[in-house]
Amino acid sequence: MYDVIKDAQNYGLTRVYSNSRDFIEQIEAIRAKKDSMKISDLIKEVLNKIKTNSNLSIYKLSNKKIELENLNIFNINPKNEFKDVDFSKSKEVYLYKVNIKENTPVAFYTNYVFYDNFNKTLPIGMDISTEILFDTFKSKIKETKHEEFNINVYEDEYTSKVLKVNVIEYEGKEYN
Repeated sequence: MYDVIKDAQNYGLTRVYSNSRDFIEQIEAIRAKKDSMKISDLIKEVLNKIKTNSNLSIYKLSNKKIELENLNIFNINPKNEFKDVDFSKSKEVYLYKVNIKENTPVAFYTNYVFYDNFNKTLPIGMDISTEILFDTFKSKIKETKHEEFNINVYEDEYTSKVLKVNVIEYEGKEYN
């Protein structure tokens, strides 16, 4: 279809050709640019455009200790982080809490972070998410606190086990 629109003048469709010239130029520019574009470049571009409008605490949960380097997916709701972890496989978990400042570059996974969609008004395929993409390397986070505590986790109706939770708190730098 694009080729027909592009070559509309050859087919005697001069009106279609003149009305679609801007469209064709934009498509050609995107096609020329697509080979040089990388996903990492697009992510960097997004992170340069979107910033938080207030101070925010974000969370990441893991079954093993990890180094927070480069891009990481965090959650603004710590309860959502606990939903996806299989506690039967480990005796301890690590909850990373990062306090980020206003104007910190992040990429929200949805525009509807604080929206409940009870009346089903979101378009089909658009999910509600509390996850964000955050560059811990660029933000130069520093560890400020480390706490440990134990919780009971029920494996079934009759058995439970003690799970050690390590909370490691980081502080992000100021952005202007």
